[in-house]
Amino acid sequence: MAVEILFRLLEPWPVKIVLDSVSHSLGANLRRSPLSVEASAEVLLLCAGAVVVICLIRAVAGYVSAISFALVGTRISSELRARTFRPL
Repeated sequence: MAVEILFRLLEPWPVKIVLDSVSHSLGANLRRSPLSVEASAEVLLLCAGAVVVICLIRAVAGYVSAISFALVGTRISSELRARTFRPL
């Protein structure tokens, strides 16, 4: 679950890089920050790939989390049932 939350927080960062690089490229006469990136096809493709990878990892983490919680819940309920009906 923590991995899913972490990647959900990371998801908007590649989009931020794209928007910042495009806005800096459009306003070329503005003072640039040292962390600014030029808008190029490589940067856009890298950020698009990052978004896809982050979404895939988040989806896998969510799937593993859901399956794990379901397995734990099933084991706990069957253990409680066994303890309840053992004396009978």
